[in-house]
Amino acid sequence: ETGRWLAREGLQVEFPDRPAAGLEIARKLQPGVIIVDAALRDMSGVPLYAALAEAADITAPMIVLCPSERDVTPLLDAELHDIVRKPYNWRLIGKRAVNACCVADIRSRLAQTEDSLHKTLRLAEAARSQLRSHQSFEPVTGLPNKTKFMDLLRRGMAAADRDSNELAVFVIGFTRFRLVIEAMGQDHADAALTKFGRNLADCLHRAGRSQRNGGGLRTSAAATLDQFRFALMMTCPGGQEELHEFQEAILDELSRPIEIDGQTVYLSACVGIAIYPQDADNIDQLLQRADNAMRDAQSRGGGFRYFCAETDAAAARKLAIEHKLHEALDQGALTVAYQPITDTASGLVSAAEALLRWPQPEGGFIPPDEFIPIAE
Repeated sequence: ETGRWLAREGLQVEFPDRPAAGLEIARKLQPGVIIVDAALRDMSGVPLYAALAEAADITAPMIVLCPSERDVTPLLDAELHDIVRKPYNWRLIGKRAVNACCVADIRSRLAQTEDSLHKTLRLAEAARSQLRSHQSFEPVTGLPNKTKFMDLLRRGMAAADRDSNELAVFVIGFTRFRLVIEAMGQDHADAALTKFGRNLADCLHRAGRSQRNGGGLRTSAAATLDQFRFALMMTCPGGQEELHEFQEAILDELSRPIEIDGQTVYLSACVGIAIYPQDADNIDQLLQRADNAMRDAQSRGGGFRYFCAETDAAAARKLAIEHKLHEALDQGALTVAYQPITDTASGLVSAAEALLRWPQPEGGFIPPDEFIPIAE
C-alpha cells in the first residue's frame, strides 16, 4: 500500500532489501527525497536518519516517520523538522514527498543560478579591472600612461607643497629609435621599450629606497607618455645634491645596452628636466617645459638638459616659425635668389647656386639657418 500511494503521486519508489544498508543505497541512488523510519539503525547501530543527515554527499530532503513520542526530541535535536506521526496517511505523505522534491529542485536551480551569477560578477569585475588598467596603463610597457601620470604628478606637487620640497620631472626621448624599429621590427622594438621602461622604474625604486633611509624621496613615479617618450617624477627633500645623484643613476641606466633575443640594442636617450615650483607652477606647464628641455637635448644629439627660459623661448619661436612656414608655402611667399658661380680660370659664370629666401612683410628676412632645419 505504501508504494501504491507514493506511485500515485508520480514518485518512483525504491525499497532497500536491508534497511541497515540504507546509507549505502542512498549514496548509490542519490534519490530526490528520502522517507525513513525513526526506529531504523544503520550497520553500526546509529539511527539511520542521523547517519543520513550527517552524510555530506547526501543532499536529498528527508521525511521521518516517527512511531513513538520519545523519538520526536532526538529528531528535533538533529535539526530534522519534517516529521510524520502515526497514524500514517500515505496519500498525504506522498504529497509531502512531491513537495519536498520540488522544493529541493528549486533550491538546486537557485544554487546553480547563484553560482552562475557569482561567476558572471567575477568575470565582470575582472573585465572592469582590465578596463581600468587599460585606461591607466600603457599596454606595451605596463607603466602608467600619460593620463595616469598627470594624476600622479598632481599628487606629487601636493606632496612637495606640503613638505616644502622640490619636485623634478624628467622626460626621456630617443634620438634614433625609428632606426631600431626599421632594423629589428616593431615587436622587438616594443620589447626593447618594455625592458627600458622596467629598468627606469627599477632605477627609480632603488633611488627612492636608498634616499628614504636618510629621509629622502617621498613621492616618485615612472610612466610612458607615448611610443617614443618616458617620464619620471620625484620629490627631492635633499635638493639639488639629491637630484644630481639621481641624475647620475639615470645616466648609468641609460648607458647600459638592452639584450633582445640575442641582439644588443643601444638606445641613444636624451633627457629634459624641469623643477617644480621654480620652472612652472602647474602640471601642464611643468611637463611641457621638461619636454621642451628634452627636445633641446635631442637637437644637440642627446644627454641631459635642464629647462631654462631661453630654451622655452626657442621652442616657442620654433613653433611660431613652423606655423608661419605653412602659411608662407600656401601663399607662395618663399623666393629663390641665384648666386653666380664664376670659373676663376676664364672669369666666366659657369653656374648658379639657388638660395631659398623668406622675405617678411614688415621688411627683412628670416635667416635660412633658422627656418630651413624646421622645413626639413
